[in-house]
Amino acid sequence: MDYVLYHNLDRMGYDALSVDLLSFYTNKRTKVPVGARVWFIAGEGRPRTFMLRGVMLVKSEHPSDNPDFERVIAGKEGRLFDTMPVLNEEPWFDGLKREQGNFGFGFQPIYDPAALIGLRALAKKRSLV
Repeated sequence: MDYVLYHNLDRMGYDALSVDLLSFYTNKRTKVPVGARVWFIAGEGRPRTFMLRGVMLVKSEHPSDNPDFERVIAGKEGRLFDTMPVLNEEPWFDGLKREQGNFGFGFQPIYDPAALIGLRALAKKRSLV
């Protein structure tokens, strides 16, 4: 199963490039299977520019040490992009945004097959998957 994790600069108070670990905070109560793939998408600016920060395979999920978030989803394999590909113009991206409620639902599974194909193609182009 693939999931999306969205990083909102306004909510987090720091940009996605500041994230340098394959470990992410969320308030979403969920059981994420070990080995699930998580796509880390960032949104910045007005109008929003959406970018792919990275992808990881889940190693664990556990309570957070950050009082603002309930859970931590930690990765074991993956990569973070230093130059984040912009997603806004990808032909499949509007479908992903709709599915994810403009990323307002928090950590969510991805069901849209076109989005999964598109994300994997971006990662493969950069030798990530």
